[in-house]
Amino acid sequence: MSLVRIICSNTDAPPVAVSGVLVKIYNQAGDTFVTDATSDASGYAEYDLPNATYQVRASKTGCSISATTYITVVTPPNPGVYNEFDLEVEERSLGAPSASYLCRIGGYLLDASGRPQADSIIRLMLKEPHRVDSNYAVDENVRYETDENGWVVFELIRGAFYEVQIGGAVLETFEIEVPDADETDLGHFLHPVPAQATWTPVGPLALVVGTLEEVDVDVTMDSKVVYAAGSEEIDDLVEFTTSDSAVIHVSGSCGNLTITPIAAGSANVVMALRASYAEVTPTPSLSGATLAVTVT
Repeated sequence: MSLVRIICSNTDAPPVAVSGVLVKIYNQAGDTFVTDATSDASGYAEYDLPNATYQVRASKTGCSISATTYITVVTPPNPGVYNEFDLEVEERSLGAPSASYLCRIGGYLLDASGRPQADSIIRLMLKEPHRVDSNYAVDENVRYETDENGWVVFELIRGAFYEVQIGGAVLETFEIEVPDADETDLGHFLHPVPAQATWTPVGPLALVVGTLEEVDVDVTMDSKVVYAAGSEEIDDLVEFTTSDSAVIHVSGSCGNLTITPIAAGSANVVMALRASYAEVTPTPSLSGATLAVTVT
């Protein structure tokens, strides 16, 4: 193992350390997560890594990361010496919304690998006229384009529901509710995270070996949008596993699950965010993500 230090600093002259940058390390192909660390007050994210070439992906709300895409770790000449790599971070501010009923949304549009998408189109259509005060309602269909760095800022009506489409006209749209806040990060707005699992029946479940149990799971996003059991979107967001495969087996899709009791004991059905979805979203804090099961 060799010591590795990634140094995060901004684009000022002279550069200043940037803390709070989440720096993820993947294998060279970029398909296997290795480890991560968050830069400290000195801008340092530090690791112990085997000698190899790695892919680096980094993120911080409101920042453009001109990352060292690949780093090659070697044995240092002396004990305690770090492999050091620079990571350039450009910090930007969204600013205040132009009216009290608007939410200012901005940030870098990222692809599934965490890289900014330049000159990309974001289309938004208001689902229905939305009253923002006692005398004002609007019907809105708008289009925004990221700049050469993948950055974009726009304003939408707080609490309104929009259909969102990214890219060409043939892409499938999805629905999002605008947060009731002065501002929000673009990545979190476009990729709200699962916040609550609602199980039917609610559990804990008492099952008998050889008797199957059908369970439905509704997934509520932190944008307040609810995907009811049977929604195909659920499979894109989360996956369901068992905490003990010797006690129960879990099968099914779209939030319609079948629990098969295998042997006496206790186990949980566990809902977790899919790794591919987690690439462009914050780590969720899931409520009700487990269903307790006792088998006799």
